[in-house]
Amino acid sequence: MDFIYDFVTSQGDLLYFRTTAQAQNFRLISMNIKTKEIKEIISEDKNNILEDVTRVYEKYFVVRYLADVKSIIYLYDMESGKQLRKFDLPIGTISVWGDQHESEIFVRLESFLSPTIIYICNLADSLDAPLTLFKQIEFQGIDLNELITEQVFVDSDGLDPSNPVKVPMFLVHRKNLQKTGDNPTHIYVYGGFSHAMKPFFSIGALLWIYHFHGIFAVANVRGGAEYGEAWHRDGYKSKKINTYYDLNACAEWLISEKYTQPNKVSIAGGSNGGLTVAACANMRPDLFANVIIQVGVLDLYRYHKFTIGYYWCGEFGNPDIPEEFEWVKSISPLHNIPKDPKTYPAILMTTGDHDDRVVPAHSFKYAAQLQYQLGETMNRLGRPLIVRIDVRAGHGAGKPTIKRIEEIADTYSFISYALGAQWHD
Repeated sequence: MDFIYDFVTSQGDLLYFRTTAQAQNFRLISMNIKTKEIKEIISEDKNNILEDVTRVYEKYFVVRYLADVKSIIYLYDMESGKQLRKFDLPIGTISVWGDQHESEIFVRLESFLSPTIIYICNLADSLDAPLTLFKQIEFQGIDLNELITEQVFVDSDGLDPSNPVKVPMFLVHRKNLQKTGDNPTHIYVYGGFSHAMKPFFSIGALLWIYHFHGIFAVANVRGGAEYGEAWHRDGYKSKKINTYYDLNACAEWLISEKYTQPNKVSIAGGSNGGLTVAACANMRPDLFANVIIQVGVLDLYRYHKFTIGYYWCGEFGNPDIPEEFEWVKSISPLHNIPKDPKTYPAILMTTGDHDDRVVPAHSFKYAAQLQYQLGETMNRLGRPLIVRIDVRAGHGAGKPTIKRIEEIADTYSFISYALGAQWHD
């Protein structure tokens, strides 16, 4: 079995590593290069993932954990491995900058309500010195004091109802939100490739919440790395469908808890996330009024035949192997569009004509098949089917600001139309 060894620092004959050896969620060890002795400095936390270790002020470590998809940081003594303090910070994604020869540490926080806040702490003053504001990106027009972020945990049976899991979900909305069952709700999801959907800032989501009085949710479904590799493996290959069960469960929870109703629910995801939302639209078209599929992987029979698609066989399975073809057969969006459904959500697909990661043929084929198979149904329901094709554009990285603004404006205009959400100044 292969293990990860991330070098952290050195001191005399000792090398320090963050490793998965005998620790699925990582631990910190030291290795003596002369005696070959290995000593555990910080033991594995069975519930939280040790994500990063930064040496500061000669003999201390600032250690960052991922705990229920939220970053938390602690100060540890380098020699003994004793935890000295916890830094108090709001819900968000944290990065730490420090140097072993400096007493000052800088902590960057990104959250659903703020693009960047940087704090500073000088350990020379005291090991318990508070974090103080160093720099904050501010913007006009939105009173952030009117908004709140909460986290809930949703039961999902998945493939094994005898062993349900708790799926984390972030909800961002106005503090005065009323649970009337008709709040327009937009859920973002990924669920794959061992990628954790940590709190992030989105100006589009913020405008959705503030001006459309909507709810913005992020569902941390299986297939990601929110709880380490075990969470990933419970949502890939033969268990990939667990990802979709989890998203459906999150939508059902929002409905049962009177946050919203099916005619007010939109889901969105990009790349693998596009696969996730398209698969859920096919499985449970009654749960959603709108689906945004961004550069989605939609043909699981032939995805491995184009550009770098073959390298995704470790995630979805190889369709050329009969046993693994059965894994994708039941979830491939292109091949599982329901026949004669009573309802089906509005669909907006976005792609780039030069996308060499997820080729635009995925979107083209899916749109054509939807139009052929469900065109009359969607017309009767008043649910539009639109493909938005960016020219001279790829998978998304490096997209110019103006193109990003145009896509966000088109996307949320489509969502508001599909959900009947009204703009409020």
